[in-house]
Amino acid sequence: MADKVRHAKAAIWWLSLENFLERRHIWPLHDKVRYIKRVFQGRRPLRGAKSLKHMIHFSQTQHATEYLNQCGIEPIPLIDSINEDFLNDNHLAYASTKRDIILYNPNKGKKVTDKLIAANPQWQFVPLKGLDREQLSQQLYAAKLYIDFGHHPGRDRMPREAAMHGCCLITGVLGSAGNDVDLPIPRRYKLDSSEAGFVAEFSKLATDILADFTTHNRNFDSYRAYLKSEPNIFRKQIADYFLEKQE
Repeated sequence: MADKVRHAKAAIWWLSLENFLERRHIWPLHDKVRYIKRVFQGRRPLRGAKSLKHMIHFSQTQHATEYLNQCGIEPIPLIDSINEDFLNDNHLAYASTKRDIILYNPNKGKKVTDKLIAANPQWQFVPLKGLDREQLSQQLYAAKLYIDFGHHPGRDRMPREAAMHGCCLITGVLGSAGNDVDLPIPRRYKLDSSEAGFVAEFSKLATDILADFTTHNRNFDSYRAYLKSEPNIFRKQIADYFLEKQE
């Protein structure tokens, strides 16, 4: 659609790389076939982003920036923020009442999560689905741990909201979760689901988090501080490009 713009400057804001590449990190050949199908449908350029050099590009993630750099594009950084109503310390009031609950998004990394649930029947895994905003907050305030082994196409909303509700996180290393810029949490909380000892490693870490939640929760304080700064970073990036550039 951006390529059809004729009377304005077209810009693309890269909120997701994996979805553009049709990459699911499960079967590479399937990903390529799916991408080619989109090319024939007129929804993807044949040569990927290399075909889009004439446009303005904004990037939400370091993950997308590295891909665009490989395509000869230097994007303009433009992150975003979660709902600012969550960027507070309200979670501290719930710290002593949190329970041994592990939350997950059933639409992200389902095969990996199913494996973890089967291997750990002693824990209560709760899918976040069919909830309104208030119900979602209640679930997040009640739980100690949120896990996400999906493909992290961008700076996903749920890990950020979970952290601001006082949850500890355990994620995979796919997509934007693979670097320390897009998801700046301690490396020990990122596990590679493709490794042989993954399930045992997860069980050990989760056991430790649930047993010593206070200690582990403090390890996410710097991440929460960064999340609180995102609105100001976002506004400054907007001002730097759209306002100062115009002046």
